[in-house]
Amino acid sequence: MNRAASGILDCIRHSLVKAIEGHADAKACGSWRIDPGSINVSALDGREGKIAFTVSGQSTTEAPGHTEYYFSNRFSIALNQRMITKPPDGEATVYFLPTSESPAMPRMAPLGMIDVPACLFPPEGGYTSAFLSVSLKQSEEMRDFAVALRGFPRASSGGCFISAPRG
Repeated sequence: MNRAASGILDCIRHSLVKAIEGHADAKACGSWRIDPGSINVSALDGREGKIAFTVSGQSTTEAPGHTEYYFSNRFSIALNQRMITKPPDGEATVYFLPTSESPAMPRMAPLGMIDVPACLFPPEGGYTSAFLSVSLKQSEEMRDFAVALRGFPRASSGGCFISAPRG
């Protein structure tokens, strides 16, 4: 894997872990709880103006007893569909709406359902939709990666640039 792809995967993972740890309901998706330390992001691909990646990890529930569920879901984000916010005293943050390419959420009776996409991308800041948030620089790295895969290379630093959390 090249340095740019590795940097993008690391930043997506960092963004997911930060969202899960920073959101009151994110760790507790119904009766399920995602372990932020188990999150792994892999298999980066760029195609048709999108970036796709796989997120895997572990969730647990204590009702009834103790059950562990290991998941692996494929997501994509359209690079031309984004929202950018820039607070007066901060850096710009880019928000992408992830689309799950995996089957519908599993129903595990009597343990209920686990909605993995909603648990990984919890809504925040009053939004009802869940977003993947990255810095403007990281958004440019994603675009450059997708363009390079189409045969139009451009220098990519592969660095991690995650913006500060929103208050």
